[in-house]
Amino acid sequence: MKKIKIGLIAMGLFALTSLSAQEQGPRERKAPEEKFKMLDNNQDGNIDKKEFMKAVEIQFQKMAERGKEPKKVNPEEKFAKLDADNNGLIDLKEFQVIAERKMENKDPKKHFERIDANKNGKVSIEEFQVFLDHRAEKAAERGKDVKIIDAKGKFIKMDANKDGAVDYNEFLQTKKKVAQKRAEQTVK
Repeated sequence: MKKIKIGLIAMGLFALTSLSAQEQGPRERKAPEEKFKMLDNNQDGNIDKKEFMKAVEIQFQKMAERGKEPKKVNPEEKFAKLDADNNGLIDLKEFQVIAERKMENKDPKKHFERIDANKNGKVSIEEFQVFLDHRAEKAAERGKDVKIIDAKGKFIKMDANKDGAVDYNEFLQTKKKVAQKRAEQTVK
């Protein structure tokens, strides 16, 4: 089930964002707001199901043209997953959350830097707690169930050298372990 959820979110964001990538160079990236604007064909401030389905259709066509087989997923389910407040529209806030999660997965360095509030190259327990609280607050604003995370327990696990701070290497190792654990769970 987790594999399906993660796959649906990733495919939806991929479909939504890759239309803008066609017009860009390999290193050029557009801000989520710009990508959103491109996909919001009628410029009403939302991506409706029709706009989403068109983006998915174009993405599938582009994949087929490159000889890649599109994943067998249900676009209707993808849309429902991306539409966090279930109002039939993906608004900019929902889109930004998706883009943020994608960025966290793609660029762990940027993710680490967002948590490292004082920019000293190490994350303290306080910085980690603030980050988790902020994330929980954003989830609650979107009407999502907020998962209570034991910040101290998680932090202790990440702090491999037990110096009271998590550096980038420890953070990266933790992300790798989590990804491996998720992959193992999806196989079961």
